[in-house]
Amino acid sequence: MGPLEGANVQELPQIDVVWGFGFSFGIFQDYYTSHPPFNNSSPVAISAVGTITLAIMYCEALLLSLLFGRYPDWMKFAMWSGLGLGSTCLFVSSFANQVWQLILLQGVGLGIGSGALYMPVMMLLPEWFVRRRGLACGIIFAGSGVGGFMFPFLLNALLDRVGFRWTLRIWAIGVTIISSIALLGIRPRLPIPRYRSGQSRPRFIPPKMKFIKAPLFWSFVATNVLQALSFFPVALYIAPFTKVVSSPLSATVALALFNSSGVVGQILIGYLADRFPYPWIMFLSAVGSGLSAFLLWGFSSSMVQIFLFAIIFGGLSGGFSSVWPAASSDCAGNRPEDAE
Repeated sequence: MGPLEGANVQELPQIDVVWGFGFSFGIFQDYYTSHPPFNNSSPVAISAVGTITLAIMYCEALLLSLLFGRYPDWMKFAMWSGLGLGSTCLFVSSFANQVWQLILLQGVGLGIGSGALYMPVMMLLPEWFVRRRGLACGIIFAGSGVGGFMFPFLLNALLDRVGFRWTLRIWAIGVTIISSIALLGIRPRLPIPRYRSGQSRPRFIPPKMKFIKAPLFWSFVATNVLQALSFFPVALYIAPFTKVVSSPLSATVALALFNSSGVVGQILIGYLADRFPYPWIMFLSAVGSGLSAFLLWGFSSSMVQIFLFAIIFGGLSGGFSSVWPAASSDCAGNRPEDAE
C-alpha cells in the first residue's frame, strides 16, 4: 500500500466501550464485595470476573487472527456476533445471585464477545495506516482510556442509584446501541476476498512464520508478559486499595486518573514509536513505571501521592501497547510475507 493515511472514526467507540468497561471493573469489584448478594463471597473469586474478561480478550486475539486469515469474509459477521454475545451476557448477568454466574457471564461470555468485536478493528488498521501506524494505534487504544475515565463516574452513579442489576441492563442496552451504530461505518480499505464453495482458502496455521524462531520475537513476548504482570494488578486493584485507605469517591477518582492518563500515554508513545527506536521507548516506559510504583505507591502517605502515581504509572505503562505495531513490523522483518 502507498502512503495513504486515513481510517474510520467509527473504530474509536469500539475500543472505548470494549476496553473502557473492562478497565473499569474495579468499580464493580468494590460494589460486589460490599453489597448483597455477593458481599459474603470470596474477594478473590469476585476479582476473577474482571481478570477473566481481560485475559480472554487478549488470549483470543491469536485464535481470531488465524481464523480471519483463513476466513476474512467472516470478520463483519464475527463483530455482530461478538456484540450480540457480549451484550446478552452482560444483560443476563444482571440476574446473577452467585459469583460463578458472574464469572461465566460477565467474565467468560463478555470476554469472548468483546474480543470478537474489537479484534477485526486491529486487523483492518494496517490497511489504512503505514507511516503513522503507531500514532493511529495509540489514538485508537486511547479510546480505552477515554472510556476508563468516564465510565467509573457513570458506573458509580448508576450503582448508587439503581443497583448493579439495572446498571448492567442499562449498560448492555447502551453498548448495543453505540456499537451497532459504529459497526455500520466500519469497513476495510481493500476488497475482502470472496471464496466460492470448494475453492481452497489459506491455511489456518501459516506455513512459514519464520518469526517464531527469532530471538527478537520471544524477547518481545517476554517483555509484554512482564509488562502485563505489572499493569493489570494495578488496573484491577487501585480502586479497592484507594477505598480502603481513603473513601469511595477517592477510589473512583484514582481509577479515572489511572485510565485517563493512558489516553495521553497511548497517543504520545505511539507518536514517539513512529519516530524513534521502539526498544528505547519500551525501556523508558518500564523504568518510569517501576520507579513510580516504588517511590510513589510504595511510600505513599497521602492521596496526592496515590493520585500522582495513578497518573504517571497509567500514562507510562498504559501506553505500552502503542509500540506493538513497530515491534510487530520489526519481528516480521523485511519480508513480511514470510510471517504469513
